[in-house]
Amino acid sequence: MEYYIAIFWSRAEALSFANNLKMRGIPAAVIPTPKEAGRTCGLSVKILPDYLSQAREILRRSRNSSFGGWLKFSNVNGRNVVVRM
Repeated sequence: MEYYIAIFWSRAEALSFANNLKMRGIPAAVIPTPKEAGRTCGLSVKILPDYLSQAREILRRSRNSSFGGWLKFSNVNGRNVVVRM
C-alpha cells in the first residue's frame, strides 16, 4: 500500500489542513508523525495517492506557514520504503 504524509510544525495547522480536506470530500487522517520525518509537532496528515494532487493544491492555497514537506510511504518487496518529496 502506498500513501503520503504531510508534515507540519504546528499541531493546529495539521488539524486545520485535515479538516479542510475532509470538508472538500478528500479522505484524510491525522496520525502521529513517523520517526522518519524527524522532529515536528507530532501530528501529520495521511493522504491516499488518488487525492495527492488535490491535497497539494488545497495546501498551496491555504498558506500554512508550518508545512514541513511530504513523505511517501510504500511497500516494495515486503519492505517499507520512505521517500522525502
